[in-house]
Amino acid sequence: MLKIEDFEQDEILLIKELCGEQFRSIKRLYEDHEEKELLSLIKEFTEEESHLYKKSLIRRARKYQSIKKNPQKIFTTGADEMSQFRHCLNVLDKRYQPLYPNAIGKLWERFFFFEKLSKFSSFN
Repeated sequence: MLKIEDFEQDEILLIKELCGEQFRSIKRLYEDHEEKELLSLIKEFTEEESHLYKKSLIRRARKYQSIKKNPQKIFTTGADEMSQFRHCLNVLDKRYQPLYPNAIGKLWERFFFFEKLSKFSSFN
């Protein structure tokens, strides 16, 4: 696993931004579920499924808060979560590229390296 020392300050800032974006997305899903029920599937949830959905969102939100506090934990996520981080980085890339071009590039390299490594380790 990469150590926190391996990250430059700008990379840490961007990882924290990624976590903040992910956390806000989860918060919106949770609030929509509670108040507006915008997602049509949620209306079809049983009470138990609704409870599990909420717990899942809370678990994910806590994980993003944990990564925000300790950015090296980003590499302990699964492939699906890393895919979400890459998608979010794509959005942030447009916003932060002029300010932190080196950090953006290094995060892309790290994310793709992690993806290859996780695919390789899944064969063992």
